[in-house]
Amino acid sequence: MNNTGMLQIIIVTIGRCKNSACEELAASYYCRLNKLAKIKTVELAGGRFTSGQASVARYNDSVKMAKFLDHYPGAHVYLLTEFGQEFNSMEWADMLRQWDQNGQLVILVIGGAPGLDNNILKIKDTLSLSPLTWPHELARVLLLEQLYRGLTINAHKDYHY
Repeated sequence: MNNTGMLQIIIVTIGRCKNSACEELAASYYCRLNKLAKIKTVELAGGRFTSGQASVARYNDSVKMAKFLDHYPGAHVYLLTEFGQEFNSMEWADMLRQWDQNGQLVILVIGGAPGLDNNILKIKDTLSLSPLTWPHELARVLLLEQLYRGLTINAHKDYHY
C-alpha cells in the first residue's frame, strides 16, 4: 500500500531512449503527469545482438527484467505486448482509477528491440497499447500519452473528447 496519496507507477524499459524527438515528447508528458501521479522510469541496459541472435538477447533481457522485478514483490506488474489485453480510453481510465484506489505500486514494462521471452510473458499480466508492434521509444511515448489521457479523464479535465 502506498502512502503518498497519489497513484505510483514505475515504467521499466529495456534500452534507453536515443531518439531526441521521442525523448522531447516523453519529457513533455512527464511534466504534465507530475501533477496527476507519481511516475518514475527505470532504463535497464538492453542486450546487443546480431542477426539471428534475437532469441538469446530476448532471454537475457527477460532475466535482467525478472531480477529487477524481484526488488518489488508487492507491486502489480504488467508487461506491454501486442498480444496483451486491450482497452479503449475510458476502460484504461477505469483501470487507472482501480489502481489508484488499491494504492498498490504498479510497474509497466516495455521490452527492448527483441521483445520479452515467453518465460516471463507467461507469468505476468500483459497489456497492449495496440495490436501493432512499436519500437520501444515510441511505445514509451504512447504509454505516457495514454496514462495522461486516462488520468485527465479521471480528473474531469478537458483533454479527452
